[in-house]
Amino acid sequence: SAALANSIAAFFRVPAELVKQRVQAGLHPDALNAVSSIYSQEGLGAFLELRAVMAQMMRDIPFAMVMLVTYEGMKASLIANDGHGQADGDQHMGRPNQGGRMLDGTGRENEERVCSRVKCKDAVKNVVGQGRGRLATSSAMQGVVGMGVGAMSGALGAFLTCPLDVVKTRWMVDGKSYHGLWDVILSIWRNEGPAAFMKGALPRILNKIPSSSMFFLLYEVFRTLLGLRN
Repeated sequence: SAALANSIAAFFRVPAELVKQRVQAGLHPDALNAVSSIYSQEGLGAFLELRAVMAQMMRDIPFAMVMLVTYEGMKASLIANDGHGQADGDQHMGRPNQGGRMLDGTGRENEERVCSRVKCKDAVKNVVGQGRGRLATSSAMQGVVGMGVGAMSGALGAFLTCPLDVVKTRWMVDGKSYHGLWDVILSIWRNEGPAAFMKGALPRILNKIPSSSMFFLLYEVFRTLLGLRN
């Protein structure tokens, strides 16, 4: 699903990415000039040129897969560890029955206590209030966890896919100098060495950390608020 979603997204990102890369490389003074120049010199098809789309997908699909798999794995590990702690604590706590009264540690109800109607209503209100409080707390905690784990997942994905980002950038900025994407790879390897494939790794990681953390923060918050948890 991650591959399919990013294939679609990558296709629509190509025109903006092409313009951004040309401006950042200093080929055009601004985005408007870049759009005008590309259109007049290369035609409308240049904004969705096949190899540019392939280069974009070649970077974005692996990045999304690494990021999402890492995120789900780390989150599952945290939930499993937290679940063991909660289970140990629950063994020493009573559970409320349908009337809002508490059961003792052995599971037997104290039949000698019968609450009045007013007390029962107060108990129901208290339970409802506690439930809302737990929902807000759960939403906030899931958001914090999502933000932290998402930042680490995005950083790892950015680092591992940096070589693909270098290839994509070279093709979009100066595609006329190469015969294809494979020629870009061979040219970098022969002329600059393997280390050149990691150029820009730190800026890319620093870019992905905040964007990934905010993405997963909002993802977890809205999953909790909409009741979409497993």
